[in-house]
Amino acid sequence: MTSPTVSICIPAYNRPEYLKKAIKSVLDQTFYDFELIISDDCSPIDLKLVVSKYKDQRIKYFRQKSNLGFIKNWNFCLEKCSGKYI
Repeated sequence: MTSPTVSICIPAYNRPEYLKKAIKSVLDQTFYDFELIISDDCSPIDLKLVVSKYKDQRIKYFRQKSNLGFIKNWNFCLEKCSGKYI
């Protein structure tokens, strides 16, 4: 499998309605050579339910075991990227 050209990162915490809109916005693009990295920073709300509604192999969902905070969660997203551009 080849690496995607673009990696898109969404560090997430709660706010499932915004996550849904963000995912839809990414998937509605006409550019297809990307991966979407979503890192749930141990939200009390089950964000996996939101993500699981999208049947797209380009979406990679991770859930943290404890709350890392924004910066560490963002850095986790960056570590998971395999695209040429972020």
